[in-house]
Amino acid sequence: MAEDKTFILNFSAIILGLVIFTFAIIVLAIRLAGSYDPADNPSQLTTLEERITPVAAVNTGDYVAPASASAPVASAPASTPVASDADGELPADAVAAVDTGVSAIDGEEVYNGICAACHNAGVAGAPVPGGTMNERASKGLDALVASAISGIGIMPARGGNPSLTDEQIRASVEYMLEQ
Repeated sequence: MAEDKTFILNFSAIILGLVIFTFAIIVLAIRLAGSYDPADNPSQLTTLEERITPVAAVNTGDYVAPASASAPVASAPASTPVASDADGELPADAVAAVDTGVSAIDGEEVYNGICAACHNAGVAGAPVPGGTMNERASKGLDALVASAISGIGIMPARGGNPSLTDEQIRASVEYMLEQ
Protein backbone atom coordinates (compact mmCIF):
# COMPACT_ATOMS: atom_id res chain seq x y z
CA MET A 1 0.00 0.00 0.00
CA ALA A 2 2.82 2.43 0.78
CA GLU A 3 4.41 1.62 -2.54
CA ASP A 4 1.16 2.54 -4.33
CA LYS A 5 1.02 5.91 -2.52
CA THR A 6 4.63 6.63 -3.45
CA PHE A 7 3.96 5.69 -7.10
CA ILE A 8 0.87 7.91 -7.29
CA LEU A 9 2.71 10.87 -5.73
CA ASN A 10 5.66 10.47 -8.10
CA PHE A 11 3.39 10.01 -11.12
CA SER A 12 1.33 13.10 -10.15
CA ALA A 13 4.51 15.15 -9.73
CA ILE A 14 5.72 14.12 -13.19
CA ILE A 15 2.34 14.97 -14.80
CA LEU A 16 2.26 18.35 -13.00
CA GLY A 17 5.80 19.07 -14.17
CA LEU A 18 4.88 18.24 -17.79
CA VAL A 19 1.79 20.49 -17.64
CA ILE A 20 3.87 23.39 -16.26
CA PHE A 21 6.53 22.77 -18.94
CA THR A 22 3.83 22.79 -21.68
CA PHE A 23 2.39 26.10 -20.50
CA ALA A 24 5.89 27.60 -20.32
CA ILE A 25 6.54 26.60 -23.94
CA ILE A 26 3.19 28.06 -25.05
CA VAL A 27 3.87 31.39 -23.30
CA LEU A 28 7.39 31.52 -24.74
CA ALA A 29 6.09 30.80 -28.27
CA ILE A 30 3.44 33.53 -28.02
CA ARG A 31 6.00 36.10 -26.84
CA LEU A 32 8.52 35.22 -29.54
CA ALA A 33 6.02 34.98 -32.41
CA GLY A 34 4.37 38.35 -31.90
CA SER A 35 1.60 39.27 -34.34
CA TYR A 36 1.43 38.00 -37.91
CA ASP A 37 0.94 40.50 -40.74
CA PRO A 38 0.23 38.87 -44.14
CA ALA A 39 1.50 42.00 -45.91
CA ASP A 40 5.01 41.16 -44.64
CA ASN A 41 5.20 38.33 -47.17
CA PRO A 42 3.47 39.10 -50.50
CA SER A 43 4.32 35.68 -51.92
CA GLN A 44 2.06 34.10 -49.31
CA LEU A 45 -0.81 36.32 -50.47
CA THR A 46 -0.17 35.30 -54.07
CA THR A 47 -0.08 31.63 -53.11
CA LEU A 48 -3.32 32.03 -51.14
CA GLU A 49 -5.08 33.67 -54.10
CA GLU A 50 -3.93 30.87 -56.41
CA ARG A 51 -5.21 28.24 -54.00
CA ILE A 52 -8.69 29.72 -53.68
CA THR A 53 -9.14 30.53 -57.37
CA PRO A 54 -11.97 28.46 -58.89
CA VAL A 55 -10.73 25.71 -61.16
CA ALA A 56 -13.71 25.68 -63.49
CA ALA A 57 -16.69 27.74 -64.63
CA VAL A 58 -19.89 27.08 -66.54
CA ASN A 59 -19.85 28.73 -69.95
CA THR A 60 -23.35 29.67 -71.09
CA GLY A 61 -22.17 31.98 -73.81
CA ASP A 62 -21.78 34.91 -71.44
CA TYR A 63 -18.54 36.56 -70.58
CA VAL A 64 -16.81 34.79 -67.71
CA ALA A 65 -15.01 37.22 -65.42
CA PRO A 66 -11.31 36.58 -64.93
CA ALA A 67 -10.42 34.72 -61.76
CA SER A 68 -8.02 37.36 -60.51
CA ALA A 69 -8.13 41.12 -60.55
CA SER A 70 -4.77 41.22 -62.29
CA ALA A 71 -6.14 39.49 -65.41
CA PRO A 72 -6.50 41.61 -68.54
CA VAL A 73 -9.78 43.33 -69.32
CA ALA A 74 -11.96 41.50 -71.83
CA SER A 75 -11.79 42.58 -75.43
CA ALA A 76 -13.36 41.54 -78.68
CA PRO A 77 -12.07 38.19 -79.98
CA ALA A 78 -9.22 38.46 -82.45
CA SER A 79 -11.14 36.40 -85.00
CA THR A 80 -14.02 38.89 -85.04
CA PRO A 81 -12.93 42.19 -86.56
CA VAL A 82 -14.84 45.20 -85.31
CA ALA A 83 -15.33 47.81 -88.00
CA SER A 84 -14.95 51.42 -87.04
CA ASP A 85 -16.73 54.34 -88.63
CA ALA A 86 -15.14 57.12 -90.70
CA ASP A 87 -13.88 58.90 -87.56
CA GLY A 88 -12.13 55.73 -86.40
CA GLU A 89 -14.53 55.20 -83.50
CA LEU A 90 -16.19 51.93 -82.66
CA PRO A 91 -19.97 51.57 -82.94
CA ALA A 92 -21.83 51.90 -79.64
CA ASP A 93 -22.88 48.22 -79.53
CA ALA A 94 -19.29 47.08 -80.13
CA VAL A 95 -18.05 49.35 -77.35
CA ALA A 96 -20.68 47.97 -74.98
CA ALA A 97 -19.72 44.40 -75.84
CA VAL A 98 -16.03 45.12 -75.26
CA ASP A 99 -16.64 47.11 -72.06
CA THR A 100 -18.96 44.59 -70.44
CA GLY A 101 -17.55 41.48 -72.06
CA VAL A 102 -21.05 40.17 -72.73
CA SER A 103 -21.42 38.27 -75.95
CA ALA A 104 -24.47 38.36 -78.16
CA ILE A 105 -27.33 36.13 -77.08
CA ASP A 106 -27.22 32.94 -79.09
CA GLY A 107 -30.20 30.63 -78.59
CA GLU A 108 -28.50 27.74 -80.36
CA GLU A 109 -25.45 27.97 -78.09
CA VAL A 110 -27.59 28.07 -74.94
CA TYR A 111 -29.73 25.18 -76.21
CA ASN A 112 -26.73 23.01 -77.15
CA GLY A 113 -24.92 23.81 -73.90
CA ILE A 114 -27.76 23.18 -71.46
CA CYS A 115 -31.12 22.22 -72.94
CA ALA A 116 -30.09 19.61 -75.50
CA ALA A 117 -29.17 17.00 -72.88
CA CYS A 118 -32.84 16.46 -72.03
CA HIS A 119 -34.75 17.92 -74.97
CA ASN A 120 -32.96 16.01 -77.74
CA ALA A 121 -33.92 12.70 -76.12
CA GLY A 122 -37.29 13.83 -74.74
CA VAL A 123 -36.28 12.90 -71.19
CA ALA A 124 -39.30 12.71 -68.84
CA GLY A 125 -41.58 14.19 -71.47
CA ALA A 126 -39.38 17.14 -72.43
CA PRO A 127 -40.59 18.51 -75.76
CA VAL A 128 -38.29 17.58 -78.62
CA PRO A 129 -37.50 20.39 -81.09
CA GLY A 130 -39.20 19.74 -84.41
CA GLY A 131 -41.47 17.14 -82.79
CA THR A 132 -43.47 17.57 -79.61
CA MET A 133 -42.20 21.14 -79.29
CA ASN A 134 -44.40 22.12 -82.22
CA GLU A 135 -47.46 20.82 -80.34
CA ARG A 136 -46.66 23.07 -77.39
CA ALA A 137 -46.13 26.08 -79.65
CA SER A 138 -49.88 26.70 -79.51
CA LYS A 139 -49.42 27.93 -75.92
CA GLY A 140 -47.53 30.91 -77.29
CA LEU A 141 -43.92 32.01 -76.95
CA ASP A 142 -44.47 33.95 -73.71
CA ALA A 143 -46.06 30.96 -71.98
CA LEU A 144 -43.24 28.65 -73.10
CA VAL A 145 -40.60 31.13 -71.91
CA ALA A 146 -42.39 31.53 -68.57
CA SER A 147 -42.42 27.74 -68.15
CA ALA A 148 -38.70 27.57 -68.91
CA ILE A 149 -37.93 30.38 -66.46
CA SER A 150 -39.96 28.98 -63.57
CA GLY A 151 -39.55 25.29 -64.38
CA ILE A 152 -42.22 22.78 -65.31
CA GLY A 153 -42.63 19.13 -64.39
CA ILE A 154 -39.21 17.82 -63.41
CA MET A 155 -37.40 20.52 -65.39
CA PRO A 156 -35.74 22.87 -62.90
CA ALA A 157 -36.13 26.63 -63.17
CA ARG A 158 -33.91 28.11 -65.89
CA GLY A 159 -32.93 24.61 -67.02
CA GLY A 160 -30.93 24.18 -63.83
CA ASN A 161 -28.64 27.13 -64.53
CA PRO A 162 -29.67 30.14 -62.42
CA SER A 163 -27.16 32.38 -64.21
CA LEU A 164 -29.15 32.30 -67.47
CA THR A 165 -30.89 35.56 -68.22
CA ASP A 166 -34.50 35.81 -69.36
CA GLU A 167 -33.23 36.90 -72.79
CA GLN A 168 -31.04 33.81 -73.12
CA ILE A 169 -33.94 31.56 -72.18
CA ARG A 170 -36.21 33.31 -74.69
CA ALA A 171 -33.54 32.92 -77.38
CA SER A 172 -33.18 29.19 -76.65
CA VAL A 173 -36.97 28.67 -76.74
CA GLU A 174 -37.15 30.55 -80.05
CA TYR A 175 -34.33 28.36 -81.37
CA MET A 176 -36.25 25.23 -80.32
CA LEU A 177 -39.37 26.46 -82.09
CA GLU A 178 -37.41 27.15 -85.29
CA GLN A 179 -36.24 23.54 -85.53
